Amino acid sequence: MMIDDTSAATAQSHAPTTAASSIIVLERVLDEKSADALMNRVREMAKQGLAYIIFDCRNLEYITSFGLSVFLRARKLMREKFGDSTEVPLKVTPETGETNTANSDGDIDPGSTRIRLAGVQPNVMGILRTACLLQILPVYRDADTAGEDLR
Repeated sequence: MMIDDTSAATAQSHAPTTAASSIIVLERVLDEKSADALMNRVREMAKQGLAYIIFDCRNLEYITSFGLSVFLRARKLMREKFGDSTEVPLKVTPETGETNTANSDGDIDPGSTRIRLAGVQPNVMGILRTACLLQILPVYRDADTAGEDLR
């Protein structure tokens, strides 16, 4: 599905990893031109009862503040609609970016796991780190790993 005809970003929904989750593949740039359409897609998925969304970022080359806001708004929407998630990734390795990092208290925010990022490239990881989003958004090596504990 093309997010915006004028944007370099696309999103594609894959077969759900479970009955209550889906994967959105992000392409090239997530910016002002693509952010609203992507957020609309997240709203549609939530209406369909998909309680977990995995953003596959392996092809995402750059993200602006508008793109970062999509992750935050999606997280808020999913938490409001479905509540806090009960499962928490067991392994915390912020250096590798394979799972989410701990928050300032050293605990993982279980509500963050409703939105998961997968395959984040180093340049985008740097932006997420600078924006301090790694403390509230779980990051996994790839989409399969992100969905393992949802199966």
